[in-house]
Amino acid sequence: MSDLQAKQRQLLIDEYRASVEESLIISICNDYELQKPKEFANAKNVLDSIAQNVACEEATGFNPDGFGGDASSGDGGDNLDSASVSLTQSRTLDGRSKSISGTTQSSDPTSSSTTPSEANDLHILAELFPDTDAKALAYLLKKYKGDYDSTIDELLRFQDRGEVYTIPKGIDSFFCPDDEDGPNRGKKGKKNKNKNKNKNKNKNKQNGQASSSSKSEETCVEEVMFLSDRLYATYDQISELYQENGQSQACTLLAHLQNLQDLGLKAQDEESLKTAKALASKYRRVPNDLFSVLVQVARQELPDGANELALIIDRHFSKPKLQKLDIHYTLSPLSDQYVFDGTDKGLAASKKAFAAPAAPAWTPAPSVPIPDARTYQEARAVSQDLHEKRREAYSKAVSLARRSKGNPLLRAGVAVYLEQAHGMRDSVAAANSRAADLLVAQTRLPNRIDLHGVTVQDAVRISVQEVRAWWDRENGRRRVVAGTTGFTIITGKGLHSSNGVAKLRAPVIKALQEDGWDVAAEAGMCTVLGRAGGR
Repeated sequence: MSDLQAKQRQLLIDEYRASVEESLIISICNDYELQKPKEFANAKNVLDSIAQNVACEEATGFNPDGFGGDASSGDGGDNLDSASVSLTQSRTLDGRSKSISGTTQSSDPTSSSTTPSEANDLHILAELFPDTDAKALAYLLKKYKGDYDSTIDELLRFQDRGEVYTIPKGIDSFFCPDDEDGPNRGKKGKKNKNKNKNKNKNKNKQNGQASSSSKSEETCVEEVMFLSDRLYATYDQISELYQENGQSQACTLLAHLQNLQDLGLKAQDEESLKTAKALASKYRRVPNDLFSVLVQVARQELPDGANELALIIDRHFSKPKLQKLDIHYTLSPLSDQYVFDGTDKGLAASKKAFAAPAAPAWTPAPSVPIPDARTYQEARAVSQDLHEKRREAYSKAVSLARRSKGNPLLRAGVAVYLEQAHGMRDSVAAANSRAADLLVAQTRLPNRIDLHGVTVQDAVRISVQEVRAWWDRENGRRRVVAGTTGFTIITGKGLHSSNGVAKLRAPVIKALQEDGWDVAAEAGMCTVLGRAGGR
């Protein structure tokens, strides 16, 4: 303990000795770094909250030791002193162990050893964040070396994005005994490794396709060579694109065609245009403009090369739905003018409603009242301020919970701070949504929006609402007429994501398809062509 720490602690002991036991003062001081003015003020506030009601409690004759009898009797006093000494020793040891851990090398976050103090800390975090797995809380707490503020801040970031913190997949794979990428464990491990590889290979053959993470090196080489043999491109060029697009053959081909299309390459002669038109009529799910590039880059010496490449792209756009995506977003019900009541009058009114111009375009408006923000910077400032207040409420709840030791007064304080933190959750979400609306509005065009910088939940909500507004502006036509580009939604390719995978593209496309729209997927974006099935 530094001299300044001891000096500041002695000041608090001298000030509160008359109303608070010295052992309790020392115990509280050990939880703070008193040499810092902010920490000293926090410790003083805690002692003030304890000392302000001491006179009233003594007047009631309440015995806080839990052993019964008069608080002033000899037996009760001995028991209370013993309990206080025990509490002081345990809290002093906890504080000492924390100071030692702060100066020595930290242990591996994946270590399974847990002290009683750490178990109590995990129990507190589990009460504050019941949706998060206990193992994930333990991993995160050890990652930040027991720092509650950093741990809570990280958990709140995930909660604000509508996500739940989980242990990174690399950690799960490391502890999996049957992991293919794990360390070599002798002949037995090698045997199991080959067994799992064959098992996965058979499983992928049954499913008709394999995920990018489970593809063998031989399969990757074959897919790259297939493309390089049928395109005017080298093996190295295709291999680089193949790795950038998650080892997906179709995405690699789409990226290659998109790059050439951006350079202005397209069919010029009549023979190429005729071939592109024939492919477009055969593969209707693929955007037509891609065939004009495809017939130019496919090797002419292979008569069936362009058709084989087009088949790969068509399979990519017509992959079956493996499972229904659970997306939580709010959709407004149809108004009465769109409801068909089974009569001729209702049918005529419905047709008239679809043919007439609809309401003005959707304007961003949060569902929860928050301070008015007219610019993106103001909305972000409001969001960060609410996030900081929420984090402070959680930190105070944790601090009181660690000191409560069954004290009902302190437990009541924990409940108050938790109620404050939970009450600000909707406000934080509304502020984030308002910021997302204003960010998208900055680059918004009549037939295009850019979703870079928004969360998945806001991206889904904005996409559905913007597409509906665009369709109303198109006067409810059954499908976009030829010559128009539809409504384009830029989702990004995931180049700035942590794992290099686009997070917005798949949820946005799924949500639009669930809402009944015909969506054409492209690299880093998607285009809405109209209502699916000509509705």
